[in-house]
Amino acid sequence: MWIRLEGKAQGGEKAEHTRREYVSILSRPATPPSGLRRVFEIASGALSFRLSQEVTMLEKPKPYGMLTDYVTGNEVPNIGAEENRQRVERFLVETKGYSKNDIEVDPDLRFSIGDEEVHSNVDLVVRIQERRFMVLRCVPGSLVSRQRETLAAARLLDVYQVPFSVVTDGKDAQLLETATGNVIAQGMAAIPSKKEGIERIKEIEFEPYPQDKMEREKIIFRSYDEMNINVQRKLKGV
Repeated sequence: MWIRLEGKAQGGEKAEHTRREYVSILSRPATPPSGLRRVFEIASGALSFRLSQEVTMLEKPKPYGMLTDYVTGNEVPNIGAEENRQRVERFLVETKGYSKNDIEVDPDLRFSIGDEEVHSNVDLVVRIQERRFMVLRCVPGSLVSRQRETLAAARLLDVYQVPFSVVTDGKDAQLLETATGNVIAQGMAAIPSKKEGIERIKEIEFEPYPQDKMEREKIIFRSYDEMNINVQRKLKGV
């Protein structure tokens, strides 16, 4: 069960305390199993606060239309950050030199936490020479607030860590090194082109994320994913 902060603006000392506790938890070494439930509760509360800032609490669902996905040609609902994703897809192909075949749209992300099976998706993944090179999360608001979600996805998606993680709204971007979690460049120009990626991949060792830290990544990703689902339902009026 995930916990949502209640209150008019979700502000004040309570919200600030929750954010501080969440940051403190994520900076610790891998949490032992007995502490996983508390990590999940704190992470969920803090992330819910952030989402409540990004997405105004809608009294009534807004009508939405459909878009044709630039890469797949499929019809997709125009909700959330979908227009931003279409902008990013076009940018990757027309500016950064990738082919549409290099880009995965909504690839599956599956894992288990105890007896629970989690099934989700990642916005975009770029492949170079048949290797997943870069995970991209397309967002409608704050880039910083989605760094952790994107890193968790890049660490869980495959048998190895996807080397680079990108958070972008289609106009700005942050490029992160997945292994360290560090922001290494800012701006749309910082997203590696296909030519740059081919050179970088020669020096990359595709290694798995440490097993003793994997449970924490799963919990963090699920915390975001649960709230993403609820935001999407609200936008759709489900």
